[in-house]
Amino acid sequence: MGRPRARGVRPAGGVLRRGAARPRPERRRPDRFEVAGADLAVEHLRDHDVDAGTADLVWEAIALHTSTGIAHRRGLLCRVVAAGTALDFGADSEAVTDEVAAYLHTRYPRLDTSSALRAAIVGQARALPTKAPVGSLAKYLLKTDELGAPTDIPARWGD
Repeated sequence: MGRPRARGVRPAGGVLRRGAARPRPERRRPDRFEVAGADLAVEHLRDHDVDAGTADLVWEAIALHTSTGIAHRRGLLCRVVAAGTALDFGADSEAVTDEVAAYLHTRYPRLDTSSALRAAIVGQARALPTKAPVGSLAKYLLKTDELGAPTDIPARWGD
């Protein structure tokens, strides 16, 4: 087994959390998207010889990133991934000026983050209700969609 790759762990947690939102058909899983994404990330890390301890930290961070109040009580990686996810939608973003945000979004386009993520999560929840247990983000998005509520996840910087 390889040594922990600390420099790559935070990006892995942030990028790989999106993996379950748009899985290939052969990789669809019955778990809620956070857990499915965490499982896919760990498979990827194992394929790249990342040690089990580091892979477990990434799994926990991805699985808990939408669990407000839980992720922030776990390790540093959990807190960073959850805070980064919230920041992606503008939460606690007062320190990010509009100029810095414009620069970042030029280098790293949002790619319809809000609408694409919502559509993927709602689509999966409709197709497989086990992916949207009561109290989950998926259940909330599914219910707001069924009620005809606004279709985008609010974000400071738009979609």
